[in-house]
Amino acid sequence: MRHRLSHLDCLLIFRVLATFAVLVGHSAAFFKGLQFTQWPQVPYMQNIAVVLFFALSGYTIAWVVDRTSAAGLSGFGRFIYDRAARLLIPLIPILAGMGLLEALYFRGEHPLAQYFTVHEFLGNILLLQDIRPWFIPSPDVHPFGLNRPLWTISLEFWVYVIFGCFAYATRKAPVAQLAALTAIGAVAVLLIADSALGARGAGLPIIWALGMALYHARKGRPNFNGWSKGALLILWAFAASQLFNTALWPERGGYSATYNLLIFGNFSLAMLLLPGITVPTIGIKLAEFFGRFAYTTYLVHYPIMYILRDTGMLARGPVATIIAVLVCLTLSWLISLPFEQRYRNIRDLIWSTALPRRYVKA
Repeated sequence: MRHRLSHLDCLLIFRVLATFAVLVGHSAAFFKGLQFTQWPQVPYMQNIAVVLFFALSGYTIAWVVDRTSAAGLSGFGRFIYDRAARLLIPLIPILAGMGLLEALYFRGEHPLAQYFTVHEFLGNILLLQDIRPWFIPSPDVHPFGLNRPLWTISLEFWVYVIFGCFAYATRKAPVAQLAALTAIGAVAVLLIADSALGARGAGLPIIWALGMALYHARKGRPNFNGWSKGALLILWAFAASQLFNTALWPERGGYSATYNLLIFGNFSLAMLLLPGITVPTIGIKLAEFFGRFAYTTYLVHYPIMYILRDTGMLARGPVATIIAVLVCLTLSWLISLPFEQRYRNIRDLIWSTALPRRYVKA
């Protein structure tokens, strides 16, 4: 059986591919296998995946706001609540669980003791890790414990806030609500001003904004066919080839604004060309399965890999790299069952019992 791809199918597939890229990239770094994914052979695969995540997020959130507005569920309050719930319902128990695991394993000799504190734990729950406002020379909160990739989660959340303020402030609203949205948006801008065009990630918020713009540019337009599709395929082939152009690679394989834009360009062409083609149904089923716990996988894989390497249970090399990926996927699926895979139920229960029953209009 075959399935015709929609733009949502494409987003799901790219999300799963990016999750696997992060897993394989970090596992390769830990266990020194599959080095073709690492610098200096290529820019770090895990960094490329992070850029793709931000492009996907911008596109997806723009679609979510459109969908909820059409359904009469719009409102800044509900938008921010939903975004925070999506991030925090899996994050809080995972932070606590991983923290307990690290405490039991290291027994008072944590290798990153300066980040394994109540201060860092609470700061991560408030999504302030590695946030550096323009008026503070360095961040006061860092990713908790071993979980170094969590800096992307906080950055993404504050981009959500800025987008939400802009999206709902441009609609008809009372002056008081408009002033409140402007103030909230201004604070969020100040919080991530250092990251907007540079700093760590080399301007990932810009990639997010471009993803949002791509959604609006593509919305309501028919799929490409005929000569126009052929021309775009040629352009995509050229853009894909430039990913391997060493002159464009970021310094030391990290992030650069130029390479980020190149990744986004390839993503944009894919989102223009792939919807409408048919693929085996089993591929979509697999993407749906892994997509159910992709966020949990991102949240737990790094400390698990760190501990796996520290135990010495896995020797270095390609086999160890693959085994670590499989272990992380298995544990992520199990951990996701009560949290990520049920987050909508938990989110709606909290909203109906602890928050106003009507949607907050902005």
